[in-house]
Amino acid sequence: MTVDSQDLRAPQQDFINLLAAQSGGTAPPASMESLINLARRRLQLLNVADSDISELERTRQPTDRLVLRSPCDGVVSEAPMKVGMGVKPGDKLMSILNLSRLWLWANFYENEVRLLHEGLPVTVVVPACPNLKFEGEIGAINPSIDPVKRTATARVDVPNQGRQLRPGMYANVIVSIDAGEELAIPFDSVLPTGSRMLVFVDKGSGKLEPRFIQVGRQFVDSADPGQMRYYQLTGGLRQGERIASGANFLIDAEAQIQGVLKDFEETTTRRAER
Repeated sequence: MTVDSQDLRAPQQDFINLLAAQSGGTAPPASMESLINLARRRLQLLNVADSDISELERTRQPTDRLVLRSPCDGVVSEAPMKVGMGVKPGDKLMSILNLSRLWLWANFYENEVRLLHEGLPVTVVVPACPNLKFEGEIGAINPSIDPVKRTATARVDVPNQGRQLRPGMYANVIVSIDAGEELAIPFDSVLPTGSRMLVFVDKGSGKLEPRFIQVGRQFVDSADPGQMRYYQLTGGLRQGERIASGANFLIDAEAQIQGVLKDFEETTTRRAER
């Protein structure tokens, strides 16, 4: 974009005069070099490109035309200025989208935030490109927790050399974390029943005992080719107990679940009375 501005001529002429004085040797070289650097800096603050300053230094011909170049490769998203329009300081001339590196805002549950840190590598998958994976890293973590969602927001910096990611896309973020050794159970072996989680413990001889458990975060074993999901187990089961999973049993009606729980609770009550 080219802008005509008479305000350019005076600082350009000052720069040319200082160059001429330096060439003529009418002042000490050290002081002239300092003055020329100040004049060059003044032109840079007026958005005169270094290449244009070098051309001015070569030709010694001032001009009223200021060439504005985009600081990055990108796509024009807004162009409110038209040819011939007058502009003043602070006016928006044009907006450029730099798509070479994008920011992705990801939500993590509050019990997961302690496992995150800046610079942690992540993998990004977008539904629009299901066969592609994009590697990025966490650039910043919001220090506050959303009071409703109980999540914290992290900024993920994602290189986008192929320009296949676009602002506004939905994405899933995969983070590989060494969380240590803890008890875990398969995701499909747990049945949510309102505010509680239920599993069926294998008691042998084909008998299943319903039991409420406490679980933590969900995770995927990154070493598992099938990417099977698990729950962190925080209470209700002991190591070595066998439970039924989704591949071994099917309860397809809420009424059946409630019936099993009712029988279980009545049996427990009768035992307590005895």
